[in-house]
Amino acid sequence: MDAHQKTRTRTRTRTRTRAQALLIAVIGLADSLYLVSHHVSVTLGFQRQPSLCNIGGTLNCDEVAKSPYAVLLGVPVASWGLFYYLVFLSYLLLFSAKPGDEAKDDVRAFEDGIFAFSSAGLAACAWFAFVSMYFLHYVCLFCSLLYVAGAALFIAAWRAQYRTRPAHRALFAGIHHLVWCFIFAGPWLKDGERKVLRVLIVWLWILVMALGTYLLPPLLVDYYFEPRDRQHYNSESIKLILEQWSRELAREVPVNVGGSPEERDSYFGAADAPLTIVDFSDYQCPVCRTMSRELKRLVKERPDEVRVVIKHFPLDKSCNSAMKKDYHEFACRASLMARCAEEQGVEDFRRMHEALIELDPFLDWNLQTLLELPIKLGLNIPRFDRCMIAPQTMSRIQADIQLAGELRITGTPTLVVDGKKLPHTVIRVLPGVIGEILKQQRKLP
Repeated sequence: MDAHQKTRTRTRTRTRTRAQALLIAVIGLADSLYLVSHHVSVTLGFQRQPSLCNIGGTLNCDEVAKSPYAVLLGVPVASWGLFYYLVFLSYLLLFSAKPGDEAKDDVRAFEDGIFAFSSAGLAACAWFAFVSMYFLHYVCLFCSLLYVAGAALFIAAWRAQYRTRPAHRALFAGIHHLVWCFIFAGPWLKDGERKVLRVLIVWLWILVMALGTYLLPPLLVDYYFEPRDRQHYNSESIKLILEQWSRELAREVPVNVGGSPEERDSYFGAADAPLTIVDFSDYQCPVCRTMSRELKRLVKERPDEVRVVIKHFPLDKSCNSAMKKDYHEFACRASLMARCAEEQGVEDFRRMHEALIELDPFLDWNLQTLLELPIKLGLNIPRFDRCMIAPQTMSRIQADIQLAGELRITGTPTLVVDGKKLPHTVIRVLPGVIGEILKQQRKLP
């Protein structure tokens, strides 16, 4: 093969690599957008039914989204993926070198940059695939699509340069080129004009992408999920929820709000309120956090009509034998902390309950934070510590777990009213549903 044919072959290969990289970037961007939306829907209680990729068994996107590994530094991993593909797409569109211009080093440097990008993406994909299989034991199909896209991008980038020089040299050259592009706006400065302005434009664009991906989850809540739910959950939805609730078999749910601190149930609202809502909850559950806020708002609106009784159902196999996996590592400890705060007084419990609920579901749940919490709340620490290791404290948690089993409760949050479970979709129309139940009570002789 003569020099001209070799040049044409390299040009075709590089053109194909660019096209493949662009296609993979678009696919990765779209998939990441879906995964961000899915994460918000699952973790904040907007999900109406199992997701598209929740096939059952090991193939369960919902369980992956609920796991602590789905968040990195307080930001959903899907948002990091979205930022990665936005930056990569920007690189392809803003700093592209013409593949036919073989006289310059720009083409090789540009492709080194693709190789460096793809290497970082492949490493991240490999790590999260490992976590999914060996820690979570669940597989997310849409996450797997990102893993496949990352591997395909790496293979395409590697094939474009593997014959010309070692991979490690291409990797270091690619990192150098990416720094040159995104820190110093490299290819834009060749004419020597307006250097500062062009650097600022690149930095501003990176900032816009970073802020956009960071703010996307709350924006989805404010401008998509909540308006959608307000439109969907109307009076007809309340009626359907009440019909489901009325068909439930009523079971006896013992409640004790007047006994000794060691025996009584923790509660909010008036002790003699006509309506009791029993909340089976897990402090480490993100959706329970949302439900707790809704219940708090409800009690504030109806202080003399509604009483919320807290029952513990930690999704933690260290105290809950119904759990085959450790969904929430510190859930049992948190339940014990709430019980021990209750033993020091109703208000102490309420402050502990509020503090546990307000812990960030992914950043604050660690042993050090939990150990410091009773100190910050000003509790009697020697008494609190004795309570935490007392067998009768764990017995109270076990009693709640046993009751949940008798009621066939398998997840949290679950609300029980008049011995009948409310559907999980009630979280979005709780005031309306409880208002209708109270109306029914008033009509009874």
